[in-house]
Amino acid sequence: MTVGGAHNIGPFSGGCVNGYTEMDINGTELTLTQRAYNANGTYYGVIDSIHVLQADFTGDGSVDMEDLAVLGRAWQTRPQDAGWNPACDLANRADAVIDIQDLAEFARYWQVP
Repeated sequence: MTVGGAHNIGPFSGGCVNGYTEMDINGTELTLTQRAYNANGTYYGVIDSIHVLQADFTGDGSVDMEDLAVLGRAWQTRPQDAGWNPACDLANRADAVIDIQDLAEFARYWQVP
């Protein structure tokens, strides 16, 4: 990804900023790291990084009781059901049901920061 023009991005203001975003996918974990280069081509460094756990339904950075409550509300639902939450279908998306397999996958991430 290249970003340029008169934009203020992180420590850069006006002028050209070049960079790229690394994507690291490991099972149900996603890490995005944005790296930037100065206008003269020298490496600036990392300007942003995020780590996402698929089982972190609330987006607070950890898998905890709040996420378990979200999974509980979707328990035993299918896409046609009112309580369906596709984010909770962690284990086997082809079966399209929130069940014990999804709970087992959820447990792998329990209290992972």
